[in-house]
Amino acid sequence: MDAAPIIRAGRARPLVASDAPPLAPELEPRAASAAFDSLEYDRFWPLALRLFVTTGRPARTVVAITVVRLAIALATPLLLHAVLARLPAARAAASFPLALVSFAVLLGLAGIASAVLSPHWFYQSLRVRSTIVNAVNRRIVAHALRLSRSARGRMGTGDLVNHLGGDTDALAEVGFVLPEGLNAALTIVASFVRSRSCSAGPRSLRSARSL
Repeated sequence: MDAAPIIRAGRARPLVASDAPPLAPELEPRAASAAFDSLEYDRFWPLALRLFVTTGRPARTVVAITVVRLAIALATPLLLHAVLARLPAARAAASFPLALVSFAVLLGLAGIASAVLSPHWFYQSLRVRSTIVNAVNRRIVAHALRLSRSARGRMGTGDLVNHLGGDTDALAEVGFVLPEGLNAALTIVASFVRSRSCSAGPRSLRSARSL
């Protein structure tokens, strides 16, 4: 996005709503809120999960990237071990060390893939967060407009601003918390399975005690 027009306008006059750049269609509050209007806000964790799932494609993309990044993270030390194990024998090898080069190339590709996927993960997580903020803020405003005169008198402007600014931002953090929680759970399970599949001989036990 080119911010130069906004900067030029801000130097000449106070900015107005029409100066804002157009939103992506999925971030438009009216469109983003359609699927959120029927959600129940009674319990926190069911609501957080439903908010995450209701965002649709960004949530599915975040989960997919999380699983791929986890696979890369688990494969990287295995590839590094394979490279280091074949490196001493490559000096005295009579033929081209194809296996060593193959594992080295795979290790490099794993690093490149991890670097490429990381910004996409953050972008999709921010899309989830922005969608939830827009949807929940619109629902809060719609609810406030339906309040009676006496109820509006009991709710100050500061309370509404607090809900719009602080509470919805905290609720929208599920775009980061749930994928990171999934990543942590899968990492623990995969590490446990990997440790059970490896033989824990005396040398391995001594290495573990030295860490």
